Amino acid sequence: MNIFKKRMEIVDYNDAALVMASLGGNRAAFSEIVTRYQNLLCSLAYSSVGDLKHSEDIAQEAFVEAWKKLDTLFFR
Repeated sequence: MNIFKKRMEIVDYNDAALVMASLGGNRAAFSEIVTRYQNLLCSLAYSSVGDLKHSEDIAQEAFVEAWKKLDTLFFR
């Protein structure tokens, strides 16, 4: 299977499925989570700190922390 086809399949996953795939070690799935929420997270951080570079750093740190603690999530 080529990489483009894999990417298309991941894009179709809902967030819960992406988290589950990420927990299974699928880095492309976590990358899709980042892609989906990066702009939102940067915008929220920017509204708090008022500095673009700092808001990007905050968002990056949040995603790194999310990756590290992904296994602590639970779904109802």
